[in-house]
Amino acid sequence: MLVLIEVTMKKRDANKKTIALFSTLSFPIPAVCGGGVETLITNLIDVNEELNQVRFLVSSKYNKTACKKNYHNSDIYYFKNGILLSPVGLFLYIRWRYYRLRFKKSSQRNTTPMDFITYQYRYIAKREKVDVIVLENPYRLEKFAALKDIVSEENIYYHIHWTESGNIIDRQAIPN
Repeated sequence: MLVLIEVTMKKRDANKKTIALFSTLSFPIPAVCGGGVETLITNLIDVNEELNQVRFLVSSKYNKTACKKNYHNSDIYYFKNGILLSPVGLFLYIRWRYYRLRFKKSSQRNTTPMDFITYQYRYIAKREKVDVIVLENPYRLEKFAALKDIVSEENIYYHIHWTESGNIIDRQAIPN
């Protein structure tokens, strides 16, 4: 069963920077089920509620308890099974699948879920006109190259706790 949640869009303050915090969707935000990265993001959001300095756009795994928390300076986009839970999520999935089947070589049709998640992150970042993107624990850095046309490369940050392969190439790809 697919649950649709409409994210209430807040009017953008021209003086505030918009920072996108894209997580791996392992645990929900606010951190009602734990998780180191999720707790860190929840603390950032809570402090920002008091200081009112920036606007956060956050990706999160869907959880009923987490959805009940309301923030004034942050928009949380909930994902269930890798699909954005909003009316536009299903449209994005259909458009992405059509693109993958129609324009890619047959050898590239079998893709990982992260490809579609990155596609949705790109849509959110472009629509919200973000100033900075922070990728929390991205486990395949090359999949996020599509975000470089949204913001400049020096405004994309990778917050990494580990690398899946331990490969030195992953470590060299981190600009900041």
